[in-house]
Amino acid sequence: IESTCESMLDGRLRIAAATRPPRRKSGSCDAMEWISTIRFECDVPWPISLIVSPEAVESYSEVFKFLLMIHYAKWTLDRLSMLGISRSRRMRQGTISSFHTFYSLRAKMHHLVGCFQVYMTNSAVRESWLQFDDKLKGVLQETCDLPKIREEHEKYLGNIQ
Repeated sequence: IESTCESMLDGRLRIAAATRPPRRKSGSCDAMEWISTIRFECDVPWPISLIVSPEAVESYSEVFKFLLMIHYAKWTLDRLSMLGISRSRRMRQGTISSFHTFYSLRAKMHHLVGCFQVYMTNSAVRESWLQFDDKLKGVLQETCDLPKIREEHEKYLGNIQ
């Protein structure tokens, strides 16, 4: 089933975003706002369109944008540093304590965001997909009941949102 769906959707999935990221008054780019402008579009072919509606594609888009924002937050924490600050100012008394506090807080935040990312991708999305896949296989083995398949898909979307 999965490979058939993949071949049917081949070339039909498009990702679009604002051509210019939103700018703050200072002129800097706000990546989170830019991520929120991303749109996922998919021409869902028949018979998959009987199950995956345009609203479902929009739901998948929102989930992907949320996961992308978490990934961006983790990436930002990876690259956050005080080294530029220490070079631009003279070392003062207490600077070492500030460095320790900064990097300690950064490490804790990085751990928290990393755990949240793993939870969302592995526990929430992946586990929900595996449950949906098992239910779908059960429905297909019993009968090819389209309303039941659509219902299970809507439950799956409800679980991951």
